[in-house]
Amino acid sequence: MPDPGRPDRTSMTITTVALDSQPAPTRPIRVFLVDDYESVRVELTRFFGNLPGVEVVGEAATVDQALSRIPLLRPDVAIIDYRLPDGNGLDVCRGIRASLPATYCVILTAYDNPQWVTESVLAGASGHVLKDPRLNLLADQLRVVAAGSYLFAPEVIAAALRVAHAEIAPIPLDLLSSLSPGSARCSTSSGAG
Repeated sequence: MPDPGRPDRTSMTITTVALDSQPAPTRPIRVFLVDDYESVRVELTRFFGNLPGVEVVGEAATVDQALSRIPLLRPDVAIIDYRLPDGNGLDVCRGIRASLPATYCVILTAYDNPQWVTESVLAGASGHVLKDPRLNLLADQLRVVAAGSYLFAPEVIAAALRVAHAEIAPIPLDLLSSLSPGSARCSTSSGAG
C-alpha cells in the first residue's frame, strides 16, 4: 500500500523514461552572457553549466565588450541585459544580428516595460524575458530560441510592427510622382557641387 507522505515511484519512473527517450541535441547550445552585474553572470554561468546540452562560451559586462567578443566566439544565443553601463542591450542585439544573423538574442531585464518589449522586437531579438529566480523557465526559453523560434506572442510582434510603421514619415505623394528614376540622381549630383 502506497504511503501518502512519499512520492509514487512508478510515476517518477515513467517520467524518467519519457525524458530519457527524447533525442539528445547533436551539439551543445552555445550561450554568451551580457550583464553588468558579475553576480548575475556567475549565477547564470553556474546554472547553464549544469544543464545538459548547454555551454557558456563567454561573457561581457558592457556593450563594447560584447560587440568585440561575440563575433569571435559565435554563440548560438546571446542573453543580454537591457541596461548596460555604456548603452543598452538593444545596441548589442542590433550589432550582433547585423553581423551574425545565426546568433539569436534574448533581452533580459528586471523591468516589465511594454515599450522595451516593442523595442526588443524591432532590434531583432528573439525574446524579451524578465529576470526571474526560477531559472528553469529561462532554460526552457533558451532552448526555444536556440531552435529558431520566438518568445514573443504573434500579437506582440504585430503591435511592434505597427509602431514601427507609424514612426516612418511618409513621403508626400506629389514629391514621389514628380521624380523620375534619373531626376533624383541628377539633383543629388548637381547639389554636390
